Amino acid sequence: MSEPASVEVVMIRAYVNGGAAQVDTLVRRLRTWGRLRGVTVLAGVQGFGQSGGDAGPLVIELFEAPARAPAVVEFLGTIAGVRHVIHWPARARPQDLAEE
Repeated sequence: MSEPASVEVVMIRAYVNGGAAQVDTLVRRLRTWGRLRGVTVLAGVQGFGQSGGDAGPLVIELFEAPARAPAVVEFLGTIAGVRHVIHWPARARPQDLAEE
């Protein structure tokens, strides 16, 4: 039987207040918290929101297997400076979820 072209994953995005130092701390905590495959930090050019600030938004993005995603979302919600956590179903190549 051949390997499927894609597998289900959950995309997770967290919007972060506090600037680069807050994001550095969050990434360090994610690195030591669990066996995540990787995390991407996106720095927006410009943005605004309920906080009223107009500084460029900082966003942490990753994807995870559906069984592990709820724990990641819950963990992100416990970290100071994380304003919003959103997630949605997506598809990835099977090798993107392979254990290293």
